[in-house]
Amino acid sequence: MYCKEKQALISKEFSRLEGVCYLDHTGATLYAESQIKAIAEDLCQNMYGNPHSLSTSSRYSTDVIDQMRYRVLQHFNTSLNDYSVIFTSGATHSLKLVAESFDWIGSTTKNDKFVSSQNGFKEKGTNGCILKTDSYSDGRNAGTFMYLQDNHTSVLGMRELARKHGAAVCCLPHEEAFQCLMHCGCPDLDGSSVCDGNSLFVYPAQCNYSGLKYPLSWVSKVQNGLLNCKTEHKRQSKWFCLLDAASFVSTSVLDLSQVQPDFVCLSFYKVFGYPTGLGALLVKNSSAFVLERCYFGGGTVLISLSSQCEHVPRPALSDRIFPTLFGMLRPFSLYI
Repeated sequence: MYCKEKQALISKEFSRLEGVCYLDHTGATLYAESQIKAIAEDLCQNMYGNPHSLSTSSRYSTDVIDQMRYRVLQHFNTSLNDYSVIFTSGATHSLKLVAESFDWIGSTTKNDKFVSSQNGFKEKGTNGCILKTDSYSDGRNAGTFMYLQDNHTSVLGMRELARKHGAAVCCLPHEEAFQCLMHCGCPDLDGSSVCDGNSLFVYPAQCNYSGLKYPLSWVSKVQNGLLNCKTEHKRQSKWFCLLDAASFVSTSVLDLSQVQPDFVCLSFYKVFGYPTGLGALLVKNSSAFVLERCYFGGGTVLISLSSQCEHVPRPALSDRIFPTLFGMLRPFSLYI
């Protein structure tokens, strides 16, 4: 039972719950009545223009979007110095965006610049992992896409894009993940200085099915290369970590000053109930170089030529990607 104050608040904000027992908070939290009224009032009172133009309403829209990015980062105890906010249509869209943009090709040695290339691939398999590996005449390989067996369906969809780009794919069982990532030592490698590309590990901060919360300490261990021992040749790779925090942040605190994944995916309806169809991909600025998005449109470029294959993208990562993704008014519902 709730105290009188909480019961009064529930009756005021969630009157539609009378006689109903709602048991799907993990799937979607409930929006408050005052929240919806405030959003409607804001849309009626303010003039939101297309953020790609230079009108007064456009500048206002741009300012509001920038403020929302700041508030999102503030909520997770970080800042624009460390992370960029890319608004998406949800966590699934964020995962797809990383899978489409991730540069799986590494360098020939540990200190070389990371580059990308077009190539073919061939099938391989070992230790129960599904593997597909690129081969190059100069010895370079694509990295590994590794994911926890206990993952969202949308993460499984990422592996098809990874395979298409020649990355090795490996499903890490629950027990093996704990055995490997709770270890404090250095991975057992083959001693080679050759780097097998950029690799990505994806895991949920909280399981959608069981509610199990996985250790956030895994993030730094992945980035330090502890999963190299789980790859095909046990060779050095540049590891990145994508944390699926969509379910976790609905009831728990994610402090990005303490744990710093390279990528974090979110869905705001799981936190606030509304708006639906709006999420975010948080990208660690020092890891942004590994995302190479080919498609451009809308306000993502400073200039593009129709007669030549030339275009200049906007310098900020969030500006290069955000404007092409979804309906213009959707993000403003977060501003309330």
